[in-house]
Amino acid sequence: MRRIICVLIVLCFAGAILFAGGQKGGEAAEGKKSIRFMTTETDPVSVEADEFIIKTFQEKYPDTLVFPEYITMGDAYEKIMLMISADINPDLYQSNFQQAADAYGVDALAPLDDAVERIGDDFDPTMMQAGTFDGKVYAIPMQSGSYLYWYRKDLASKAGFDRPTSYEEIAELIPAMHDPPEVYGYTGIGAVHPNQQTPFYVMTWNHGGYIFNEDGTEALFHTKYRDNSEKILEFLGDAADHAPPGFIGTGYTEAGADYHTGRAASLMLSTRLPSWINASNPDMLEKTDAVPVPATEGNEVYLWGGANVWVMFNNSKYPQRAEDFVVHYMTGEEYAKFLLAVPMHLIPVRKAFIDNPEYQSHRIIKNFGGTLEMLMDSIGNFRGPSYERGTPIVKAGACYGGKSMTKNLNRFYAGKMTIDEVLDETGEEYNRLLQE
Repeated sequence: MRRIICVLIVLCFAGAILFAGGQKGGEAAEGKKSIRFMTTETDPVSVEADEFIIKTFQEKYPDTLVFPEYITMGDAYEKIMLMISADINPDLYQSNFQQAADAYGVDALAPLDDAVERIGDDFDPTMMQAGTFDGKVYAIPMQSGSYLYWYRKDLASKAGFDRPTSYEEIAELIPAMHDPPEVYGYTGIGAVHPNQQTPFYVMTWNHGGYIFNEDGTEALFHTKYRDNSEKILEFLGDAADHAPPGFIGTGYTEAGADYHTGRAASLMLSTRLPSWINASNPDMLEKTDAVPVPATEGNEVYLWGGANVWVMFNNSKYPQRAEDFVVHYMTGEEYAKFLLAVPMHLIPVRKAFIDNPEYQSHRIIKNFGGTLEMLMDSIGNFRGPSYERGTPIVKAGACYGGKSMTKNLNRFYAGKMTIDEVLDETGEEYNRLLQE
């Protein structure tokens, strides 16, 4: 039965792809070459930026048509791995380091060293290393972002609080701002979603722990670093107690909406949040502040390496033209257009673009200039599940994308799993995936 379901899913993908722009690697209309790229950047402003970049690319290369395919982040991992197994994947994918590592692990990617040389040598070296496997670049970073603790500084000030710099201060601030039903002290992603587990990862590193061992063959968060993990889950559980009703069904965009509509006073979310605020409730920008997820005493603050990256699949019929598109996207006016679609969330990884006047003059960047400066200064101090200690962990993508942790955290928030059960069951599943 499971096999039949998988076949049906793959057939559905194939039908969607044929509808979107022709069979992968086939000829487009009028005998032109066709390039497909897939992305999870689905905001209307991001789609508009893509349309501009595709238009200018097709003007430069009139023998080629480019077909974008938009998918949600929530099920992106499963979709792309199914497409790879069925040989219906696109030519290019705006992935992340975890997915790139897993795709490399199944021998699906082509190296992009030539594209890097054409784009320029001003990438952050730490991010470039995270996408380098066996001495070759397979994932080119497009932007950086992070998960921060966002809070209503007006409500915090009213409650007698300055900027929180520790878990203890955040734990005191959340109930101080909690005044339901007008405003809840906290919100976040409670539903099953890849980004829901991100605060746990970041807090693990900032407590001095690791998710995996050094060679990526064993999970450690539930064994060696169990004490830290228990404290982290206690903190997250207490915060969730101050969330609006229905928290366990709150997804990524819903968590942002809880905040920018004024329903919740704080949350841990990506740097996409200011763009949502600016689009729907711009007056809230002046009331908002952000701090990094704190580190415990004696440990460093690490930021979530939530970068989008370009990967190219090794079964592309037109690999040179696919590379041309990556270079076009990452240079000149086109890259600036991409960055300006969602400022703060799309932070330049190319040093030549951080001083772009249009980028710097944007209202969001001006309002959160100090936060942007902090993120840029810390860009080399980022981590991700596939890149904890400087050496990429190939199977980390399967653990992150497999959602075992986010499913168990969802049940924990619903009161159906204990902390011990979350750690034990997730740890066992991670170890199984690491050994496959």
